Amino acid sequence: MNKTVKFSISLILAIIIVGGLSFYFYNEFYLAKQQTDPQKLAKEISTFKYIKSDITPEVKDKIGQSFNKAAQIYLADPTSVGSYWPLIDIGNLKQQVSDYTGAEQAWLAAAKIQPQAYPPFLNLGNLYFHFIKDFAKAEQAYLTVIKNKPEEITAYSDLYQIYRYFYKQDSGLAEKILLQGIENNPKEVGLMEDLIGYYKSINDNAKAIDWCNKILAIDPQNDYAKKKLVELQK
Repeated sequence: MNKTVKFSISLILAIIIVGGLSFYFYNEFYLAKQQTDPQKLAKEISTFKYIKSDITPEVKDKIGQSFNKAAQIYLADPTSVGSYWPLIDIGNLKQQVSDYTGAEQAWLAAAKIQPQAYPPFLNLGNLYFHFIKDFAKAEQAYLTVIKNKPEEITAYSDLYQIYRYFYKQDSGLAEKILLQGIENNPKEVGLMEDLIGYYKSINDNAKAIDWCNKILAIDPQNDYAKKKLVELQK
């Protein structure tokens, strides 16, 4: 075996290993950075910044009161289980005023407290996908949601949108994530409808028709499946 072949094999193995460990590193190291300076982190999380400018005084006052209440509970013991839901609320409130960095901090802290829960990762996925446009982070957050709660449909649906339109578009993952979602949620017709749309877009009418029939077996009155079935059989 010559040096070029050896180098190529080593490179491929390295890529496989890095890809396989990316999910692990996200959970173990990205979340662990929240521990670098707990006092500084607590101060930042409990500070409110109105970045969004078009907020009425009445709404600002209401948001501020809700934030102060959640921050007070959080600061009583920042790393306890009792701070989990206040951190979720703090993240929601910060996102409302476009403080995306602050929202991320709060939800990462919540995820550190309850790593087996799904709400902080679902919120992070939504933040990364719809607001920050960091599709790699969104992917890892949503994959964690699926790991923690396979019944959470939003994670599959958003990952499908990411894979189909924004990220890893030629990987086949758009189809795979929908099939995984349906496997874990056999009666979820919304994911089946997405799959029909996907197969229609790649001109695989046979599979699209098959999934129309599967939906109608579950929901005979499903208008989407009936309409698509007529279109596909023309």
